[in-house]
Amino acid sequence: MLLLITDRPLITRVLTERLPANGIFLYRAPFETAMFHFEKRDTGGIILDCVGASEDPYILCATLREQYSALPIAAIVPKNEVVELPADMLLRDGNLDAICDGALEFCHVCCGWIEEPLRVYSLSVGSTPDSVYYMGYRLPLAPRAYEILRCLFYRMPRITSADELMDLCFPGGRQGIANLSVQISNINRVASAIDPRPLIVNEYGKGYRLRDGL
Repeated sequence: MLLLITDRPLITRVLTERLPANGIFLYRAPFETAMFHFEKRDTGGIILDCVGASEDPYILCATLREQYSALPIAAIVPKNEVVELPADMLLRDGNLDAICDGALEFCHVCCGWIEEPLRVYSLSVGSTPDSVYYMGYRLPLAPRAYEILRCLFYRMPRITSADELMDLCFPGGRQGIANLSVQISNINRVASAIDPRPLIVNEYGKGYRLRDGL
């Protein structure tokens, strides 16, 4: 998962709309609570927005690099400014499409994330809702259900809490835990037509994960 550290609502909105559509899930945090979120979340990379930050982004970048030397970091920096940062990639501000393209390149090149379908023995999840196959049969899922399943696949075998799933898969705003439960029930209902065992299991008090033995 990515951690997006920014104080700018526009950058937050654009990246949280574009990246999940490409299979990249991300948390968002303002600068003042960035380290708290980083240490709390399961983070495989950081996009650090250095433009209009309320805190000093250069100090934060240097701190992250010193404490977590292997952590991939991309920094959004002013368009025409000479910048020296201990980051793996610089994304120039000013063009939102270019920032999104650069963020995807960062994920694939620096973080090592692939676009290939996620596959185990009995489940394959591609890059679109109509590309999910279970036991060799296509699993028809609505877009939100697909995002939840793909997110759990990226994170397996980890357990993902309901709060984390809400943050990762409902970027337009939290819509209630009940809605999440309905979506997961729908996934299991559709999957039960192929195999009666639940595809997603609920670890009581902890969260959700894909079933063992897939």
